[in-house]
Amino acid sequence: MLQSPAVSPRLLPPVLNDNTEVPPAELVTAIRQGDAAAQESAIAKILDGQALDDDILTALQDCDPCINAAKQEEMLRDKSEKDLQALQKNPDIAGLLKKFFVAIPSLQEPNVVADVSGEESVQNYQMVSGALVGDTFSMTNDAYRTAIRDGFFEVEIPASLKPHIEVLDLFVQEFYKDKTNDGSSLDVYRGFNQAFNRDHPEYDPSPVEGYMLDNEKPKAIVQDKKRENQVERFSLAKTPTGNHWEHYPHDVQVALQEMNTVGVKILQFVLGKLGLPEALYGLATGGAAVDNGDHFGLFNHFDPAVDVRGLKAHADWSNVTVLRSSQPGLSAYIDGKWQDIRPSSDNHFIINFGTTLELLTAKLPPDERIKACVHQVFQQTVERTSYPVFLDHSLMAPVVECRDLEDGRKLVVQQPSFLSYANEMTRKTYEGENTEWI
Repeated sequence: MLQSPAVSPRLLPPVLNDNTEVPPAELVTAIRQGDAAAQESAIAKILDGQALDDDILTALQDCDPCINAAKQEEMLRDKSEKDLQALQKNPDIAGLLKKFFVAIPSLQEPNVVADVSGEESVQNYQMVSGALVGDTFSMTNDAYRTAIRDGFFEVEIPASLKPHIEVLDLFVQEFYKDKTNDGSSLDVYRGFNQAFNRDHPEYDPSPVEGYMLDNEKPKAIVQDKKRENQVERFSLAKTPTGNHWEHYPHDVQVALQEMNTVGVKILQFVLGKLGLPEALYGLATGGAAVDNGDHFGLFNHFDPAVDVRGLKAHADWSNVTVLRSSQPGLSAYIDGKWQDIRPSSDNHFIINFGTTLELLTAKLPPDERIKACVHQVFQQTVERTSYPVFLDHSLMAPVVECRDLEDGRKLVVQQPSFLSYANEMTRKTYEGENTEWI
Protein backbone atom coordinates (compact mmCIF):
# COMPACT_ATOMS: atom_id res chain seq x y z
CA MET A 1 0.00 0.00 0.00
CA LEU A 2 1.38 3.40 -1.01
CA GLN A 3 0.69 6.10 1.53
CA SER A 4 1.31 9.82 1.56
CA PRO A 5 4.13 10.93 3.86
CA ALA A 6 1.85 13.67 5.12
CA VAL A 7 -0.44 11.16 6.83
CA SER A 8 2.07 8.46 7.76
CA PRO A 9 3.00 8.63 11.46
CA ARG A 10 6.52 7.94 12.67
CA LEU A 11 7.17 5.23 15.19
CA LEU A 12 8.87 7.86 17.33
CA PRO A 13 8.10 11.59 17.22
CA PRO A 14 11.42 13.36 17.94
CA VAL A 15 11.64 16.58 15.97
CA LEU A 16 14.14 19.20 17.06
CA ASN A 17 13.59 22.58 15.42
CA ASP A 18 13.01 26.23 16.18
CA ASN A 19 9.34 25.72 16.98
CA THR A 20 9.18 22.44 18.88
CA GLU A 21 11.57 21.05 21.48
CA VAL A 22 11.30 17.39 22.36
CA PRO A 23 12.18 16.55 25.96
CA PRO A 24 15.81 15.37 26.08
CA ALA A 25 14.89 11.98 27.55
CA GLU A 26 12.60 11.20 24.61
CA LEU A 27 15.21 12.34 22.12
CA VAL A 28 17.92 10.24 23.80
CA THR A 29 15.67 7.17 23.59
CA ALA A 30 14.90 7.80 19.92
CA ILE A 31 18.55 8.31 19.03
CA ARG A 32 19.60 5.11 20.79
CA GLN A 33 16.80 3.14 19.11
CA GLY A 34 18.10 4.12 15.69
CA ASP A 35 15.52 6.69 14.62
CA ALA A 36 17.20 8.49 11.72
CA ALA A 37 15.03 11.61 12.08
CA ALA A 38 16.08 12.00 15.71
CA GLN A 39 19.74 11.66 14.82
CA GLU A 40 19.37 14.10 11.91
CA SER A 41 17.68 16.75 14.04
CA ALA A 42 20.28 16.51 16.82
CA ILE A 43 23.20 16.63 14.37
CA ALA A 44 21.57 19.60 12.60
CA LYS A 45 21.75 21.50 15.89
CA ILE A 46 25.46 20.73 16.14
CA LEU A 47 26.00 21.96 12.59
CA ASP A 48 24.29 25.21 13.53
CA GLY A 49 26.72 25.63 16.44
CA GLN A 50 24.12 25.05 19.15
CA ALA A 51 24.90 23.28 22.41
CA LEU A 52 23.15 20.01 23.20
CA ASP A 53 22.37 18.28 26.48
CA ASP A 54 25.22 15.97 27.59
CA ASP A 55 22.89 12.96 27.54
CA ILE A 56 22.04 13.66 23.89
CA LEU A 57 25.72 13.92 22.98
CA THR A 58 26.42 10.65 24.77
CA ALA A 59 23.54 8.96 22.92
CA LEU A 60 24.97 10.18 19.62
CA GLN A 61 28.39 8.82 20.55
CA ASP A 62 26.99 5.41 21.54
CA CYS A 63 24.35 4.79 18.86
CA ASP A 64 24.63 3.21 15.42
CA PRO A 65 24.50 6.06 12.86
CA CYS A 66 21.49 5.89 10.56
CA ILE A 67 21.79 8.99 8.35
CA ASN A 68 21.97 7.74 4.76
CA ALA A 69 24.51 9.00 2.22
CA ALA A 70 22.10 11.24 0.31
CA LYS A 71 20.90 12.90 3.53
CA GLN A 72 24.50 13.46 4.67
CA GLU A 73 25.24 15.45 1.55
CA GLU A 74 21.97 17.40 1.88
CA MET A 75 22.68 18.37 5.50
CA LEU A 76 26.10 19.79 4.60
CA ARG A 77 25.07 21.47 1.36
CA ASP A 78 25.08 24.97 2.88
CA LYS A 79 28.12 24.47 5.10
CA SER A 80 31.42 25.92 3.96
CA GLU A 81 34.77 24.24 4.53
CA LYS A 82 35.57 27.02 6.98
CA ASP A 83 32.40 26.25 8.98
CA LEU A 84 33.32 22.58 9.20
CA GLN A 85 36.90 23.31 10.20
CA ALA A 86 35.64 25.50 13.03
CA LEU A 87 33.40 22.71 14.31
CA GLN A 88 36.24 20.20 14.15
CA LYS A 89 38.32 22.20 16.64
CA ASN A 90 36.26 20.48 19.34
CA PRO A 91 37.51 16.85 19.41
CA ASP A 92 34.16 15.48 20.60
CA ILE A 93 32.26 17.25 17.83
CA ALA A 94 34.89 16.24 15.27
CA GLY A 95 34.39 12.61 16.31
CA LEU A 96 30.63 12.86 15.88
CA LEU A 97 30.93 14.49 12.46
CA LYS A 98 33.33 11.79 11.33
CA LYS A 99 30.95 9.12 12.63
CA PHE A 100 27.74 10.46 11.09
CA PHE A 101 29.12 11.85 7.82
CA VAL A 102 31.10 8.92 6.46
CA ALA A 103 30.27 10.13 2.92
CA ILE A 104 32.16 13.41 3.44
CA PRO A 105 35.94 13.08 2.91
CA SER A 106 36.85 16.39 4.55
CA LEU A 107 35.45 15.08 7.85
CA GLN A 108 37.53 11.90 7.85
CA GLU A 109 41.04 11.22 9.07
CA PRO A 110 43.85 12.90 7.09
CA ASN A 111 45.21 9.53 5.98
CA VAL A 112 41.83 8.64 4.50
CA VAL A 113 41.86 11.79 2.38
CA ALA A 114 45.35 10.84 1.25
CA ASP A 115 44.03 7.42 0.24
CA VAL A 116 41.49 9.14 -2.01
CA SER A 117 44.31 10.71 -3.98
CA GLY A 118 45.57 7.32 -5.01
CA GLU A 119 47.45 5.53 -2.22
CA GLU A 120 46.92 1.83 -1.70
CA SER A 121 44.04 0.61 0.44
CA VAL A 122 44.65 -0.44 4.01
CA GLN A 123 43.75 -4.11 3.55
CA ASN A 124 41.86 -6.60 1.43
CA TYR A 125 38.17 -7.06 2.18
CA GLN A 126 36.89 -10.62 2.39
CA MET A 127 33.48 -10.64 0.73
CA VAL A 128 30.76 -13.04 1.80
CA SER A 129 29.09 -15.08 -0.93
CA GLY A 130 25.65 -15.79 -2.27
CA ALA A 131 24.72 -18.53 -4.73
CA LEU A 132 22.60 -18.84 -7.85
CA VAL A 133 21.04 -22.27 -8.26
CA GLY A 134 18.71 -22.47 -11.21
CA ASP A 135 16.25 -19.60 -10.94
CA THR A 136 16.91 -19.00 -7.24
CA PHE A 137 19.38 -16.82 -5.38
CA SER A 138 20.21 -17.62 -1.77
CA MET A 139 22.53 -16.61 1.07
CA THR A 140 22.95 -17.80 4.62
CA ASN A 141 21.48 -15.52 7.27
CA ASP A 142 24.94 -14.63 8.58
CA ALA A 143 26.23 -13.81 5.10
CA TYR A 144 23.16 -11.68 4.38
CA ARG A 145 23.61 -9.67 7.57
CA THR A 146 27.23 -8.99 6.64
CA ALA A 147 26.31 -8.09 3.06
CA ILE A 148 23.69 -5.50 3.99
CA ARG A 149 25.92 -4.05 6.73
CA ASP A 150 28.97 -3.58 4.48
CA GLY A 151 27.25 -3.16 1.11
CA PHE A 152 29.31 -5.69 -0.89
CA PHE A 153 29.27 -9.43 -1.56
CA GLU A 154 30.14 -11.81 -4.39
CA VAL A 155 28.33 -14.42 -6.45
CA GLU A 156 29.89 -17.23 -8.42
CA ILE A 157 29.12 -16.95 -12.12
CA PRO A 158 26.94 -19.92 -13.13
CA ALA A 159 28.39 -22.20 -15.81
CA SER A 160 25.54 -21.30 -18.14
CA LEU A 161 26.60 -17.63 -18.10
CA LYS A 162 30.28 -18.18 -18.85
CA PRO A 163 29.95 -18.01 -22.67
CA HIS A 164 28.08 -14.70 -22.27
CA ILE A 165 30.78 -13.31 -19.97
CA GLU A 166 33.40 -14.21 -22.58
CA VAL A 167 31.49 -12.03 -25.05
CA LEU A 168 31.38 -9.08 -22.64
CA ASP A 169 35.04 -9.54 -21.69
CA LEU A 170 35.89 -9.13 -25.37
CA PHE A 171 33.54 -6.20 -25.94
CA VAL A 172 34.95 -4.17 -23.02
CA GLN A 173 38.45 -4.51 -24.50
CA GLU A 174 37.32 -3.09 -27.85
CA PHE A 175 34.37 -0.69 -27.43
CA TYR A 176 36.40 2.52 -27.12
CA LYS A 177 38.55 1.83 -30.20
CA ASP A 178 37.83 3.11 -33.71
CA LYS A 179 36.65 0.63 -36.31
CA THR A 180 39.44 -0.46 -38.65
CA ASN A 181 37.12 -1.32 -41.56
CA ASP A 182 39.60 -3.97 -42.67
CA GLY A 183 37.31 -6.95 -42.31
CA SER A 184 38.31 -7.64 -38.70
CA SER A 185 35.75 -9.68 -36.79
CA LEU A 186 36.34 -7.35 -33.84
CA ASP A 187 34.99 -4.30 -35.65
CA VAL A 188 31.46 -5.19 -34.59
CA TYR A 189 32.56 -4.43 -31.02
CA ARG A 190 34.32 -1.16 -31.89
CA GLY A 191 33.16 2.39 -32.55
CA PHE A 192 31.25 2.82 -29.30
CA ASN A 193 33.11 6.05 -28.75
CA GLN A 194 32.75 9.56 -30.09
CA ALA A 195 31.75 8.06 -33.44
CA PHE A 196 28.58 6.68 -31.79
CA ASN A 197 27.73 10.10 -30.39
CA ARG A 198 28.21 11.65 -33.82
CA ASP A 199 26.00 9.05 -35.51
CA HIS A 200 23.31 9.11 -32.81
CA PRO A 201 22.52 12.73 -31.89
CA GLU A 202 19.26 11.55 -30.33
CA TYR A 203 21.32 10.69 -27.24
CA ASP A 204 22.92 14.13 -26.94
CA PRO A 205 20.44 15.31 -24.26
CA SER A 206 21.04 12.26 -22.07
CA PRO A 207 23.54 12.75 -19.23
CA VAL A 208 23.97 8.98 -18.78
CA GLU A 209 23.88 7.37 -22.24
CA GLY A 210 26.42 7.27 -25.03
CA TYR A 211 30.18 7.69 -24.89
CA MET A 212 31.63 9.92 -22.17
CA LEU A 213 34.89 11.12 -20.68
CA ASP A 214 34.28 11.94 -17.03
CA ASN A 215 30.65 13.06 -17.14
CA GLU A 216 30.68 14.89 -20.44
CA LYS A 217 30.28 14.03 -24.09
CA PRO A 218 33.71 14.65 -25.68
CA LYS A 219 32.48 17.33 -28.07
CA ALA A 220 31.39 19.37 -25.03
CA ILE A 221 34.78 19.20 -23.32
CA VAL A 222 36.98 22.27 -23.54
CA GLN A 223 40.28 21.20 -25.07
CA ASP A 224 42.51 22.50 -22.27
CA LYS A 225 40.26 21.25 -19.48
CA LYS A 226 42.03 18.84 -17.16
CA ARG A 227 40.47 15.39 -16.92
CA GLU A 228 39.18 14.52 -13.46
CA ASN A 229 39.05 10.73 -13.87
CA GLN A 230 40.92 8.18 -15.96
CA VAL A 231 37.72 6.45 -16.99
CA GLU A 232 36.09 6.62 -20.40
CA ARG A 233 32.78 4.85 -20.57
CA PHE A 234 29.92 3.82 -22.80
CA SER A 235 26.41 3.26 -21.49
CA LEU A 236 22.96 2.45 -22.83
CA ALA A 237 19.74 1.64 -20.98
CA LYS A 238 16.86 -0.77 -21.34
CA THR A 239 13.83 1.14 -20.04
CA PRO A 240 10.01 0.82 -19.96
CA THR A 241 9.85 3.35 -22.80
CA GLY A 242 12.56 1.93 -25.06
CA ASN A 243 15.28 -0.70 -25.34
CA HIS A 244 18.45 1.23 -26.22
CA TRP A 245 20.47 -1.96 -25.84
CA GLU A 246 19.43 -2.64 -29.43
CA HIS A 247 22.47 -0.59 -30.50
CA TYR A 248 24.79 -3.17 -28.95
CA PRO A 249 25.76 -6.25 -31.00
CA HIS A 250 23.17 -8.99 -30.53
CA ASP A 251 25.43 -11.24 -28.48
CA VAL A 252 26.25 -8.32 -26.17
CA GLN A 253 22.53 -7.63 -25.69
CA VAL A 254 21.88 -11.26 -24.74
CA ALA A 255 24.83 -11.30 -22.33
CA LEU A 256 23.75 -8.07 -20.62
CA GLN A 257 20.26 -9.50 -20.13
CA GLU A 258 21.79 -12.54 -18.42
CA MET A 259 23.70 -10.27 -16.02
CA ASN A 260 20.56 -8.23 -15.48
CA THR A 261 18.61 -11.37 -14.58
CA VAL A 262 21.17 -12.09 -11.85
CA GLY A 263 20.43 -8.65 -10.40
CA VAL A 264 16.66 -9.19 -10.58
CA LYS A 265 16.96 -12.45 -8.65
CA ILE A 266 19.10 -10.80 -5.99
CA LEU A 267 16.62 -7.93 -5.63
CA GLN A 268 13.72 -10.33 -5.25
CA PHE A 269 15.62 -12.24 -2.58
CA VAL A 270 16.33 -9.02 -0.64
CA LEU A 271 12.72 -7.83 -0.84
CA GLY A 272 11.60 -11.24 0.40
CA LYS A 273 13.95 -10.88 3.37
CA LEU A 274 12.30 -7.53 4.09
CA GLY A 275 8.92 -9.25 4.24
CA LEU A 276 7.38 -7.35 1.33
CA PRO A 277 4.69 -9.11 -0.72
CA GLU A 278 5.63 -9.85 -4.33
CA ALA A 279 2.91 -7.46 -5.49
CA LEU A 280 5.01 -4.55 -4.10
CA TYR A 281 8.36 -5.59 -5.57
CA GLY A 282 7.97 -3.28 -8.55
CA LEU A 283 6.89 -0.27 -6.50
CA ALA A 284 9.69 -0.79 -3.96
CA THR A 285 12.39 -0.69 -6.66
CA GLY A 286 10.97 1.59 -9.34
CA GLY A 287 10.26 -1.45 -11.50
CA ALA A 288 13.78 -2.90 -11.31
CA ALA A 289 12.87 -6.06 -9.36
CA VAL A 290 10.37 -7.04 -12.06
CA ASP A 291 12.74 -6.15 -14.94
CA ASN A 292 10.79 -2.98 -15.68
CA GLY A 293 13.08 -0.26 -14.35
CA ASP A 294 15.96 1.49 -16.10
CA HIS A 295 18.62 -1.17 -16.60
CA PHE A 296 22.02 0.16 -17.66
CA GLY A 297 24.75 -1.82 -19.34
CA LEU A 298 27.92 0.23 -18.89
CA PHE A 299 31.52 -0.39 -19.99
CA ASN A 300 34.59 1.25 -18.42
CA HIS A 301 38.11 1.69 -19.74
CA PHE A 302 40.72 3.29 -17.46
CA ASP A 303 43.54 4.91 -19.41
CA PRO A 304 46.85 4.88 -17.48
CA ALA A 305 48.21 7.65 -19.73
CA VAL A 306 45.82 10.09 -18.02
CA ASP A 307 47.56 11.25 -14.84
CA VAL A 308 44.54 11.56 -12.50
CA ARG A 309 42.49 9.30 -10.23
CA GLY A 310 40.66 6.33 -11.71
CA LEU A 311 37.14 7.27 -10.59
CA LYS A 312 36.15 9.51 -7.71
CA ALA A 313 34.60 8.12 -4.55
CA HIS A 314 30.85 7.69 -4.79
CA ALA A 315 27.93 5.42 -3.95
CA ASP A 316 25.85 3.89 -6.74
CA TRP A 317 22.31 5.19 -6.97
CA SER A 318 20.98 1.93 -8.36
CA ASN A 319 19.02 -0.60 -6.34
CA VAL A 320 21.74 -3.14 -6.95
CA THR A 321 24.83 -3.32 -9.18
CA VAL A 322 26.14 -6.51 -10.79
CA LEU A 323 29.80 -5.88 -11.57
CA ARG A 324 32.43 -7.76 -13.53
CA SER A 325 35.75 -6.51 -12.19
CA SER A 326 38.70 -8.81 -11.67
CA GLN A 327 41.62 -6.38 -11.90
CA PRO A 328 43.00 -4.46 -8.87
CA GLY A 329 41.91 -0.88 -8.24
CA LEU A 330 38.40 -0.98 -6.78
CA SER A 331 38.24 0.01 -3.10
CA ALA A 332 35.37 0.52 -0.68
CA TYR A 333 35.13 2.42 2.60
CA ILE A 334 34.21 -0.27 5.12
CA ASP A 335 34.71 -0.25 8.90
CA GLY A 336 36.30 3.20 8.82
CA LYS A 337 38.98 2.51 6.23
CA TRP A 338 39.53 1.90 2.53
CA GLN A 339 39.63 -1.78 1.67
CA ASP A 340 40.49 -3.47 -1.62
CA ILE A 341 37.52 -5.15 -3.26
CA ARG A 342 38.55 -8.15 -5.31
CA PRO A 343 36.54 -11.28 -6.07
CA SER A 344 37.86 -14.54 -4.68
CA SER A 345 38.31 -15.74 -8.26
CA ASP A 346 37.90 -14.54 -11.82
CA ASN A 347 34.68 -16.54 -11.87
CA HIS A 348 32.71 -14.25 -9.54
CA PHE A 349 30.54 -11.18 -9.92
CA ILE A 350 30.91 -8.39 -7.37
CA ILE A 351 27.52 -7.22 -6.07
CA ASN A 352 26.91 -3.94 -4.27
CA PHE A 353 23.81 -2.19 -3.05
CA GLY A 354 22.82 1.33 -4.11
CA THR A 355 21.39 4.37 -2.41
CA THR A 356 17.77 3.66 -3.38
CA LEU A 357 17.85 0.42 -1.38
CA GLU A 358 19.51 2.34 1.44
CA LEU A 359 16.66 4.85 1.34
CA LEU A 360 14.10 2.05 1.12
CA THR A 361 15.31 0.54 4.40
CA ALA A 362 16.48 3.65 6.29
CA LYS A 363 13.50 3.66 8.70
CA LEU A 364 13.51 -0.06 9.44
CA PRO A 365 15.14 -1.65 12.51
CA PRO A 366 18.94 -1.36 12.35
CA ASP A 367 19.52 -5.03 11.56
CA GLU A 368 17.39 -4.73 8.40
CA ARG A 369 18.95 -1.57 6.98
CA ILE A 370 20.95 -1.88 3.79
CA LYS A 371 24.12 0.11 3.26
CA ALA A 372 25.12 1.71 -0.04
CA CYS A 373 28.87 1.54 0.38
CA VAL A 374 31.07 4.35 -0.89
CA HIS A 375 33.71 3.11 -3.33
CA GLN A 376 36.25 4.40 -5.82
CA VAL A 377 38.94 3.35 -8.29
CA PHE A 378 42.48 4.43 -7.52
CA GLN A 379 44.74 5.84 -10.23
CA GLN A 380 45.75 3.06 -12.58
CA THR A 381 49.25 2.47 -13.96
CA VAL A 382 48.13 -0.24 -16.40
CA GLU A 383 45.03 -0.46 -18.57
CA ARG A 384 41.97 -1.55 -16.63
CA THR A 385 38.45 -2.45 -17.71
CA SER A 386 35.23 -3.32 -15.92
CA TYR A 387 31.55 -3.48 -16.67
CA PRO A 388 28.49 -3.23 -14.41
CA VAL A 389 24.80 -3.66 -14.98
CA PHE A 390 22.85 -1.17 -12.87
CA LEU A 391 19.26 -1.95 -11.88
CA ASP A 392 17.81 1.54 -11.42
CA HIS A 393 14.37 2.94 -10.83
CA SER A 394 12.62 4.04 -14.00
CA LEU A 395 12.95 7.81 -14.22
CA MET A 396 9.36 8.74 -13.40
CA ALA A 397 8.87 6.11 -10.69
CA PRO A 398 8.66 7.35 -7.09
CA VAL A 399 11.46 6.65 -4.64
CA VAL A 400 9.87 5.00 -1.60
CA GLU A 401 10.83 3.85 1.87
CA CYS A 402 9.59 1.04 4.11
CA ARG A 403 8.02 1.98 7.41
CA ASP A 404 6.62 -0.15 10.17
CA LEU A 405 3.26 1.45 10.96
CA GLU A 406 0.45 0.40 13.26
CA ASP A 407 -1.22 -1.56 10.47
CA GLY A 408 1.96 -3.23 9.25
CA ARG A 409 4.94 -2.60 7.00
CA LYS A 410 4.08 -0.06 4.31
CA LEU A 411 5.76 1.78 1.44
CA VAL A 412 5.78 5.56 1.71
CA VAL A 413 6.80 8.01 -1.01
CA GLN A 414 10.16 9.60 -0.17
CA GLN A 415 10.65 11.45 -3.49
CA PRO A 416 7.98 11.84 -6.20
CA SER A 417 10.27 10.74 -9.03
CA PHE A 418 13.71 9.28 -9.57
CA LEU A 419 14.60 11.82 -12.29
CA SER A 420 15.95 14.74 -10.25
CA TYR A 421 17.58 12.34 -7.80
CA ALA A 422 19.44 10.60 -10.64
CA ASN A 423 20.67 13.87 -12.13
CA GLU A 424 22.14 14.99 -8.82
CA MET A 425 23.76 11.63 -8.20
CA THR A 426 25.30 11.65 -11.69
CA ARG A 427 26.93 15.00 -10.95
CA LYS A 428 28.27 13.77 -7.64
CA THR A 429 29.68 10.61 -9.16
CA TYR A 430 31.71 12.12 -11.96
CA GLU A 431 32.28 15.84 -11.35
CA GLY A 432 34.44 17.88 -9.00
CA GLU A 433 36.83 17.00 -6.23
CA ASN A 434 36.26 14.42 -3.51
CA THR A 435 34.35 16.72 -1.19
CA GLU A 436 30.94 15.06 -1.19
CA TRP A 437 31.78 11.41 -0.63
CA ILE A 438 34.49 9.62 1.25
